[in-house]
Amino acid sequence: MSDLPYGWTDSDLLVLLDMASNLGVDPLDVLAIFYSESSARPHIRSGLGQLMPIIEVEMGWAPGTIDALVDGPISEQLAAIADFWNHNQQKYVKTSYVEKARQWGVSAPTALYSYHIFLNASRAATGPNSVLADSVSDAGKTYSGNSGLDIGGKGRITVADIQSRINNKRNEIGRDPLISQVRDRLIALEGGGASTRASDGLAGLAGTFNLLPLVAGLAIAGMSALYLFRGKFFPSRN
Repeated sequence: MSDLPYGWTDSDLLVLLDMASNLGVDPLDVLAIFYSESSARPHIRSGLGQLMPIIEVEMGWAPGTIDALVDGPISEQLAAIADFWNHNQQKYVKTSYVEKARQWGVSAPTALYSYHIFLNASRAATGPNSVLADSVSDAGKTYSGNSGLDIGGKGRITVADIQSRINNKRNEIGRDPLISQVRDRLIALEGGGASTRASDGLAGLAGTFNLLPLVAGLAIAGMSALYLFRGKFFPSRN
């Protein structure tokens, strides 16, 4: 049994620490991204990262995989998100998130989260002022569906806004009596060097998703085209 809110356990947090280490990002920023997406509640609809069914196609997962992940162990959901983030990094970022962040002049979690939400626009971004979505064109409802990311209500969402969002959510976690318990335990585990003991577990979990059935190749190609056109996978962030 877990003594942490929303079913989080030490084992889950060890997986989170390991996925953050593998991506070169601060685990507290990963938690802040999940807090931005889902208030860090693993078992709400679409889960921690608010993954949508089109991701099942992009990743070659069987239909219903995301629902099963949301209903299942948090550690497996984290491993699937890690697979998805690594997939984006290899296929679309074409370098590490750390290097992309260096090119943009922002933090590594900013690059990761930008690609997580605004894939197509992120591929064209060059720096903090690059526009990821705007209220005028609103292609695929990328702006109206995420207007809460527009810091100051200026009618556009920039890379810098994504960085501010992560920082703001880190601060908000400190005022949340439930998720702050998860954060404090994460800090304690990180301070104890526990992340080095999680790597085998994450590797094993990731292997689980490599064995998931693939959908037909033509369906993957067609849905991937929709994915690139829309530029995002995710529901409203207002």
